[in-house]
This record gives sequence, C-alpha cells and structure tokens, in this order.
Amino acid sequence: MKLNCPYCGVENTFDDSLYGQNIICGACSKVFVGKPASMSSSVRRGITDAKLNEEMAGFVWCEILLLSIAAGFAASSWWCFGAVLLLLAVGVCIPKLSAFFCILASVSWGYLGFWVGKYFIENTGTSVILFTICAMASYGIHKAGLQHYQDIGKS
Repeated sequence: MKLNCPYCGVENTFDDSLYGQNIICGACSKVFVGKPASMSSSVRRGITDAKLNEEMAGFVWCEILLLSIAAGFAASSWWCFGAVLLLLAVGVCIPKLSAFFCILASVSWGYLGFWVGKYFIENTGTSVILFTICAMASYGIHKAGLQHYQDIGKS
C-alpha cells in the first residue's frame, strides 16, 4: 500500500499487513497510523460486505459438509458422501444452482424452526413465527455466503 506521511507529505510504500498499525515515515521518522487519509463510504461499505460474505461462506461450507456426512450415513456409503460433497461444492459456484441451494436450504432451516415450535412449544402461531425467522435469517446468511463464492469466481 502507498501512503503519504501526514507530517511531511512524502509518499511511502508499505506492506499491506501494516494496515491499521503504527508506521514510521522513511523521510521524517515520525510515527503515524497506516491508513489512507480518507476512504469513501462506498469503499468502506464494500470492504465490510466482503468481510461479512467471507464469514458467511464458512457457514455455507459447514452446511455442505454436514449435508454430505448425513447423506453418507443415510446411504452407508463413502461414495455417496463424496458425490454429495462434490456436487454441492461445485453447485454453489454455478449461479442458478446456488440460487436453488439458497432457497432450498433456507426453507429447510425454516421447517426446522417450525418443527421446534410444533413439537417443543406446541403452538402453531409460534411455529409459523419460528419458521419465518429461521427461513429469513438463513436466507440472508446463504445469500451472503454464496455472494462470496461468486465474487471469488469473478477474480
């Protein structure tokens, strides 16, 4: 990264790992924080979104792994585990398949919430509310995680 010293104005080049840390200017030897003087709100928002999407991608990957393990156990087959893992891992990188996966997984989490409300709380209204909350939260998580995979595919 290239930064101008706020004291002497000389442009210095630093390793990106020093972002946010104290840096010593090579010209005047004064210490300053390694951040650009100004960052537009759209750039800051983009960085925040990218970090969130990366975190949610980890959730999606764990979900893929759990689904693959469940399929392998259900079929008592390592081949089934491997096939489901491969199909889901490749599928999240294809936009139309990832959209289908996002909706299917979100409805599944919603159904799990409905099931918890129905069998543990024994109230239909609560079941519907839990379905809605779980499905909407899951949809947001999946959309963010899948956006990360699409962003990686573009670079």
